[in-house]
Amino acid sequence: MHDNVIEKAAQVLRNAELSGLPCEPIRSLFDEKDMAAAYAVKQCNHDIWHQQQRQKIGCKIGITSLAVQSFFGMTEPDYGFLYSDMQADSGGTISRGSLFKPKLEVEIGLVLGKDINLSKPTKANMIEATAYFCPVFEVVDSRIENWDVQAVDTIADNGSSGRFVIGNSKALPGSVDINTCSMTLFSNTEVIASACALDSLGDPIEHAVWLATKLAAIGAPLKAGDILLTGALAPMIDVKAGGDYKAVFEGLGSVAISFGA
Repeated sequence: MHDNVIEKAAQVLRNAELSGLPCEPIRSLFDEKDMAAAYAVKQCNHDIWHQQQRQKIGCKIGITSLAVQSFFGMTEPDYGFLYSDMQADSGGTISRGSLFKPKLEVEIGLVLGKDINLSKPTKANMIEATAYFCPVFEVVDSRIENWDVQAVDTIADNGSSGRFVIGNSKALPGSVDINTCSMTLFSNTEVIASACALDSLGDPIEHAVWLATKLAAIGAPLKAGDILLTGALAPMIDVKAGGDYKAVFEGLGSVAISFGA
């Protein structure tokens, strides 16, 4: 893949972000099965944003369920980067108009207390490095018009990232079973979903181990303070202006967000 094609695709996505106008699918620029090219596009934009002093503070893991992987023709999840300007406060409000076609996902997050400087970390290594778990909303959003995405589109588009919200409560490793703790999602006080990790995405820690291994392989290991979003517990829902959303986890606390005009 020529560098100029990667740079062109990255520029198309940046232009969409800056203008607020969605773009055509990125797969039109290269082989729609070329995952390496898609990751190169994402990395190109990350390198440019790093030069512009945009602060990376963690990573998100997506496409974690086997059903979604099968739909996209993938055999593993994907990942994107989290930046400080993507974070919103729990209990706060996000402008619906500042996004394209946002959708909401409920996730379990973790924050690392130690670096992971291992090429092949284990689940025990990940737990030992985790400072705490927390409830999270991820607001996924696509710069591709009308969510016309295949795997290479969402990978190139930083995992279709938009915003994320971390709840104010923290749970130390060993204090709660994140695999089985129940989650209930409310929209304006109405229950619209319920789930637990094992029933929807598998073991969140195993997904975090997958991410740590992938990043170590490209020379970008996870560091203390990194925030990790481990994957959606329930199908993503369309976000409505004026909507109030709250997810309550047994033993893990809650996270809430509202959407303005």
